[in-house]
Amino acid sequence: MNVDQYYKDMGAMQSKVPKAKRAPGLPAMHDYQFWPKQRILELHEKEQKWFEEQKKKGEDEEDGTTNGLSPEEVEEKKALEEQAFRKWKKSEFVAFCRACAEYGRENFEAIAEDIQEKSEEDVRDYAAVFWERCEELHEWARIKERIDKGEAKIRRRQEIERVLATAIQECPYNPWQNLQIKYTPGSRGKQYSDDEDRYLICMTHQLGYGKWDELKMEIRNSWEFRFDWFLKSRTPAELGRRVDVLLRLLEKEKAKGAGDKKRKSGGNDQVKEKKRKP
Repeated sequence: MNVDQYYKDMGAMQSKVPKAKRAPGLPAMHDYQFWPKQRILELHEKEQKWFEEQKKKGEDEEDGTTNGLSPEEVEEKKALEEQAFRKWKKSEFVAFCRACAEYGRENFEAIAEDIQEKSEEDVRDYAAVFWERCEELHEWARIKERIDKGEAKIRRRQEIERVLATAIQECPYNPWQNLQIKYTPGSRGKQYSDDEDRYLICMTHQLGYGKWDELKMEIRNSWEFRFDWFLKSRTPAELGRRVDVLLRLLEKEKAKGAGDKKRKSGGNDQVKEKKRKP
């Protein structure tokens, strides 16, 4: 007798034995994929009950349903599963949250570029549901704090850019040579000259706030400061701190100008009111 053939035949016979149907399991419903969990769980529970009843009866008969669900419920279940963002991976979710903090929640193009695997349309669709159901996320408090801080930095940077633009635009002549900075006691610094401060303000406006490495490179390559060893030896962090000092001076002057304008306007209103009186 051929032993190998015997075991081969036995294996073939066992493979022909029909396996009992198993109740379908639940998909991995990660919170960041935003599944419509409640209804899916209801349908799953109905399937489970049907399988338990079939098991008790020892039957596997068709009753006009699929796993205990009606054809309409089967279609509903498929539609519910398609509502979830099943193709979104955890790494893409993390990248989405990080990009929202860095670029702002509505900068869909930049967010999509950061994630890479998702198109701008994908990001728009996901963001619409994300911000509607974000409180369902397990770590939402931490995520929200990070995004809020990031967006606060964006707003601050935008305000700084407006202050810089206003200072440059309101200078009647070449701001690189004529920009007036009204110093307060202790703000001038012992070693920074007016020309250096003007350059720092104008170049920061040109490069963008926070680009201190690029600012240092511009200083290094500047013909005007080729012999200015003090300025050329400043680190990017030191240049950033000096720009922040100058920005506070510009903001203070801007606030003072707005206050003077408001008081002047209020005085004119009072004069007009007096003229109206008989």
